[in-house]
Amino acid sequence: MNAGRGELGVVFGLDELQKTVRADSVAKFSSAAIAYDETTNRTYYVSSPIPLEFKVDVSHLDISDEQFPSLPIRGDKYKYSRLAYFDHATGEHVVVGKTKSVFGMAYASDTDSLFAVDFSKLYRIDKYTGEGTLLADFSGVDGLSRADLVIKNGDLLLVTATSVYSIDRNDYSYTKLANHNLVNVSGATLSQKGDVLISRVIINDHGDQNESKIYKLSPYSGKTCLVATLPIHISDLTTNTSSSTSCYTDAPCAIVNDGIPYYSETVNNQLGGVWQSFDFQDQYFTKPAVFSSAATVHDENGGVIRLKNIETNSSEISFQNWQYLNTKHDETESFDFLTMNEGRYTMSDGTIVEIGSFGLSNSREFKDVVFSEAFSAKPYVFLQTQTFNGTHSAYTRAASLSTTGFKAAFYEQESLNEGHVAERVAYFAILPGSGTSGTLETVAGNKDYNLYQADIDHDGGQIGKHFYFLQEEQSMDDEVLHSTERVHVMDIEEVSLAQTVTVRGEDTYTLRRK
Repeated sequence: MNAGRGELGVVFGLDELQKTVRADSVAKFSSAAIAYDETTNRTYYVSSPIPLEFKVDVSHLDISDEQFPSLPIRGDKYKYSRLAYFDHATGEHVVVGKTKSVFGMAYASDTDSLFAVDFSKLYRIDKYTGEGTLLADFSGVDGLSRADLVIKNGDLLLVTATSVYSIDRNDYSYTKLANHNLVNVSGATLSQKGDVLISRVIINDHGDQNESKIYKLSPYSGKTCLVATLPIHISDLTTNTSSSTSCYTDAPCAIVNDGIPYYSETVNNQLGGVWQSFDFQDQYFTKPAVFSSAATVHDENGGVIRLKNIETNSSEISFQNWQYLNTKHDETESFDFLTMNEGRYTMSDGTIVEIGSFGLSNSREFKDVVFSEAFSAKPYVFLQTQTFNGTHSAYTRAASLSTTGFKAAFYEQESLNEGHVAERVAYFAILPGSGTSGTLETVAGNKDYNLYQADIDHDGGQIGKHFYFLQEEQSMDDEVLHSTERVHVMDIEEVSLAQTVTVRGEDTYTLRRK
């Protein structure tokens, strides 16, 4: 849709694949803030500002009422802004009521409301009344002279004239993800394929050329590629998800190293009982989940890897010995870790990844965890405690794995198994498109992985790149023999995740590698 002071508003239909445009409907007014609501099959839009008075006196000029709103002079007083909608079923345009003056908007189905943004603030707008509620001050956001909002995988993204931000929907704080290095970006939407598309108006010394370019945007890297150049002025975009669309046989354009946020690192001979901070370099995450490998056994004392203070760009990690040892672990262990955002992702080779989290407390009390969607077969699963609310060491065991979920429980050392305070635990579930290998397409490039499963005990065995074994703790007795347990392993470049997924022996252990 186009925007302009007093200009005629036109709803256009775009086909980015065929690079075509059709004029669909004349709106009640022009708008720079539109959003499609799939629950009602309506597109909501907010009127562009219409000036009633200007900062330069023009009363002595022969100007018609039709020409008056579009004068190239800054307005001094404006007509109130209005919310309207276009009903795709009936073709009608209906005014809802007065609302905030905004230029970017997105519909959130979970709250049945509209998120909207202006030059310095974020609002929630009631789609039934137009009433706006202030959510946050965005005066520190770069490039907010133009902006739009889009929801992708549950993340609320703000695309400004210069940058991309993620908005935390709990407290509405914002995190800068990347600069996109374009100018005059005004609209954003999520295509039916799941791509973030943005629009850029072409303006030169002759003024508005009534031409716009559509780009595909990787929000986590800021990289773009040109999809289409269209002969209309586009002030905002939205996607009618109820309308059928032709499937892509090829992507409309390709972004080098486009993909899901991902960071990994190998740490050699540094892990011990002292907390260390590890940053994710140039990668920023909106809902980070960190997964570590099993630790080596350079120090024979047993324990678990613990994490705390996981932020958008860093995490703290240490190795925590079992409490009965009453010692701090030597700074000698090697391990590796990876970080990804929570969400569900499907790769081009058919690989499905789901990363989520859940609350867990107590000891030896298994909790049911359900995937957001069922897998077609049992996935491989890896668990990692993300918080340090309880100081007692605890290994997180998985059991009863199925296509719809699994059970999880903390196991503290046997002499302390009276309970554990609530922690947040993340899970990484992955199912290849076929076989036991595949590729994750990430912003760090394509990451090839191999999956393994095997039964091992205290004597251990080689699984993938490493030799693993079950190391029992000895707080109650000196016996360290353990029944065989099924172990899942994923080798993904320099990282190797490992997780036991059965409970055949009740004694507490941790998984270590040589």
